[in-house]
Amino acid sequence: MPDVFISYSRKDAAFVRPLVDRLKQDDRDVWVDFEDIPFAADWWDEICVGIDSSETVIFVISPDSLVSKVCSMEVSYAARGKKRIIPIFYRDPAGAAIMEQISHLNWIYFNDANAFETSVAKLNETLNTDLEVLKEHTRLLIRAREWEKKGHSPSLLLRGDDLEQARKMLTNPAITDLQKAYLEASSLRERRTQMVWHFVLGFAGAFIGVAFWIFNVYREAFVSTPQRVQWILAYGQALGLFIGLQSVFVENLPLRWDKRLTEPARKALRIVACLVLGIAAWYAVAYFLESTSGDPRDWLTFIIGGVGLAGGFIWRNLVKTSAWIDTLVTILLTWGAIWFTYTQVVDGTGLLNIPLVYMDSTEQLFTVMLPMVVLFAIGANASGLWREVRAWSKRNKVTGG
Repeated sequence: MPDVFISYSRKDAAFVRPLVDRLKQDDRDVWVDFEDIPFAADWWDEICVGIDSSETVIFVISPDSLVSKVCSMEVSYAARGKKRIIPIFYRDPAGAAIMEQISHLNWIYFNDANAFETSVAKLNETLNTDLEVLKEHTRLLIRAREWEKKGHSPSLLLRGDDLEQARKMLTNPAITDLQKAYLEASSLRERRTQMVWHFVLGFAGAFIGVAFWIFNVYREAFVSTPQRVQWILAYGQALGLFIGLQSVFVENLPLRWDKRLTEPARKALRIVACLVLGIAAWYAVAYFLESTSGDPRDWLTFIIGGVGLAGGFIWRNLVKTSAWIDTLVTILLTWGAIWFTYTQVVDGTGLLNIPLVYMDSTEQLFTVMLPMVVLFAIGANASGLWREVRAWSKRNKVTGG
């Protein structure tokens, strides 16, 4: 991408050509119309591309440039794109009106041929100011213009690290309405993609965990493989659905709610949603097992299990820790609820009527239930775990570790 675009009157070419050569000596990539417009090209489209792709627009002030229609169009286009404009004073305006877009800006004076090098040094110093921000602004503007020209094609939206980097521009006062719209569309698409993945990974973790449970605990009770598959499908879908939905709601509420509610209200709503879904998950398992009697004491089991299952999600909502800690908390709370309800029913001393999960022996709390819950927790936190693994990998590459 060019470093600078030079807007000037052709009558000032004798000054502009040496200036371009001098800037090139300083390794500047300069866009100027006597070099960069190909034959038979639509000249205005080429100029717009040149301005969009440049980090800075240099405007050469002279009586001729100030009355030039093309120069006025170039400066206006650059201003609409919120490009940095550097006016350089070459010849006295001689009464010509100064454009509004440059009248309030500091000028760099090039009207003294003997001070040419001093002026170039000031120009280079100005060009180097906030260079990284300008480069990011330019990259984002080029992508946004292309997205606009292609009819807002979703394939041109930002994603992943590119989107995360570009979001920093939202706090920049130089951001344009087009850039904002482009970032909003990219963020919305990223949000939808994340919601799908959160659900899919949460569902998958629960489904695989249930399969592990059924094949280990009920392997002697089932003789026919089709029957075993039916149970896996029933339990896996029940738990997978609700854990998948918890994985979605702990990260993203419906967009309308997210925009209208305050942060405390959003957190409260996520907590309630996770609790309701957690209780519903264990009730669904009991329904498929056909072991619930409708006694109020059964609901106490579901509530304990629901709180345990929702606990890891609630922790993620309230406490900002690493995904590894979130996973560990999810394991401890979910397995703790299974352990508590099972031991209460086995001992016969508690108020509970049914356990959350059936098994052949107490030892399976550790050999079967704990691995099952680990699979639940990994699925529920898979997106965060993957992000942290990628971040660790990048740090390792940078440090050479």
